[in-house]
Amino acid sequence: SFFLFLGCVSLLLADNKYCITCGNDRSVRLFNPTRLDPAETTREAQMNISSSTLNRNRSRIVTELPSSLPIKIYPTIHPYAISCIATDPKSQILLSCGGKTMACVDVITGKTLGKYHGHQGRINTVTCNEDGNVYLTGSYDGSVKLWDGRSSHSEIQTLNESKDSIMTVLSVNHLIVSGGVDGCIRTYDVRRGQMRVDTVHESITGMSLSGDAKCI
Repeated sequence: SFFLFLGCVSLLLADNKYCITCGNDRSVRLFNPTRLDPAETTREAQMNISSSTLNRNRSRIVTELPSSLPIKIYPTIHPYAISCIATDPKSQILLSCGGKTMACVDVITGKTLGKYHGHQGRINTVTCNEDGNVYLTGSYDGSVKLWDGRSSHSEIQTLNESKDSIMTVLSVNHLIVSGGVDGCIRTYDVRRGQMRVDTVHESITGMSLSGDAKCI
């Protein structure tokens, strides 16, 4: 169980039977949310609770829900709280960020494959392209960095048009979309070398892609 701030949750694998969490305790943990932890299963969780009972006692029931089955706790890599995590499309590589550093870890073995340095501020968001060979990070320093995820572990490019902290980044086909505190959604067309800016006049703290990849 987490007793500190939970930083991020990410689904793992195509069937979504596993999830990975990170938090202020600097740990990264793998769970199976479809199964209960037998060590903490309560009598209430084994009962068939009717919706009416749940509505009358919602606060009590929520606190008594059992824990998901813990699978793995990854070795502590970062000296700071972990702010964000992501996995590659094949769920073989785990990306975690703490402070100004991103770490690349093998999901199965837990072995650290590499660390990426270059941001001047805390990393707020991390993601991976559809091929799994380019990693993207967005930072408090206002930049989005692209990293080689294959062998060199080097920086490929920096996008620094934002006027404030980057809070979220998406990679969609040949497009890179970033959102941040300056209230702008910037869409970079990698093929054409173009950038489009949409202003919403409020800080953007998160983005998600629709199922057909046509809307954000």
